[in-house]
Amino acid sequence: MGSFLTHRFPRIRAVTAEQLYLKLSEDDVDPDLEDVLLETSWTDEGVADEAAKVTALLRTTLESQ
Repeated sequence: MGSFLTHRFPRIRAVTAEQLYLKLSEDDVDPDLEDVLLETSWTDEGVADEAAKVTALLRTTLESQ
């Protein structure tokens, strides 16, 4: 998933973040994860740090279940 959030095409990054958010919103979403997904402009360049945050937060969320 991290590779899609850092894909070279901005549309791929934006759609990935949107679909991830929609899937996660079916359950309780970690507020920090929700913030990163919604507040990041995925069509801008240089989103690698945000993608890494999403990956880390998602990993933490899945491990706690």
